[in-house]
Amino acid sequence: VWNEAGIQKRSEDLFAYALTAWPYPEGAPPRPALSRASGGASRASDEREEDAGECDRNFWLERVPSEFVKMADRFLAVVNTAMGIPRQLNYKGSYIGLSVGVSTRNFIYFAPKKNFMYLSAEVRDRQKWNKRLADLGLETGNSGRYVWVMLRPGDDSRHSEHLSEFIVAGCSE
Repeated sequence: VWNEAGIQKRSEDLFAYALTAWPYPEGAPPRPALSRASGGASRASDEREEDAGECDRNFWLERVPSEFVKMADRFLAVVNTAMGIPRQLNYKGSYIGLSVGVSTRNFIYFAPKKNFMYLSAEVRDRQKWNKRLADLGLETGNSGRYVWVMLRPGDDSRHSEHLSEFIVAGCSE
């Protein structure tokens, strides 16, 4: 029996992954349609598409508003200043990560959608960062070892100092 009760925020992504990642037994009832359980932004138009693997910048510019790709560019500048070793954006089908040459290390990554973008950073004190970002009025949460924050157009300029500190914290881990 599939029970969608209690699915909130990022847990629906895990649920969606679980529905598609494991083989579906023959004779089982049909899989339920995913829906937003409660609260937060509507993600109906942002259903996760199949990961297209390696992509380029144009893939993202055609898929999401250019503001989110430009936001990733601005955050990359913060990463490069904090790290000292220049990184590049690594375009994948379901997120934008970081790379140095051919090496990939996604301590920070971006997941642009049609109406918002997730900025995720691997930080030590997840509770502190969730509270600090939530106090700014931003939706936050945890996904494994990452803290994510949902950003809408303009959030990067309104909260640039705090978001830069969040990114630097992710760089120092």
